[in-house]
Amino acid sequence: MRPIELSVDIDLPAERVWAGLVDWPSHAKWMPLTHVEVVGGGAGHGEGEKFIGWTGFRPLAIADRMTITRWDPPRRLDVVKTGRLLKGSAWFEVQPLGEHRSRVVWCEDLVPPFGAPGRLLTPFLSIGTRAVIGLALKRFARFAVRSEAGA
Repeated sequence: MRPIELSVDIDLPAERVWAGLVDWPSHAKWMPLTHVEVVGGGAGHGEGEKFIGWTGFRPLAIADRMTITRWDPPRRLDVVKTGRLLKGSAWFEVQPLGEHRSRVVWCEDLVPPFGAPGRLLTPFLSIGTRAVIGLALKRFARFAVRSEAGA
C-alpha cells in the first residue's frame, strides 16, 4: 500500500496547532468514532510513549496501538503502529505559514492486515483511510479554531 498523505491549513500559529494535535483526550471531539488512551503511565508526550486510538464502538472497536518514535514539538510526531490489525507507521507535521497560519500534514503508511489475502483489501483500505484522514483534518481545523476562540 502506498503512503497516504493529506494536509489542511489552519488560521492559527504552529504552537497552538501542535498543542491541539497532541491533546490526546480532545481527539474524540474531531477524530471520527475515535478516542485515544495513553498507556504505560506517561502523558503520551515523548519518544517511547505509547497510546491506543480506539476506533468504533466497544467491544467491536479496533485498537490502533502506537509508540512515538520521534517527538519534535511543535513540528513533528512519528509513530509506529503495532496493533493486530493496524501495522505500519504514521506521522504528522505542523508547518508554519507565517505568524498566524499553519499547515498540518498527516501521513499514514499502513501494512494491509491478514498477509497475502489482505493485499486484496488494499484499494478499500486506501480509500477508507484517505476518507477518514480527510474528514479528521477538516474537523480538527474547525475544532482548533473554535477552541482558540473560546480560550
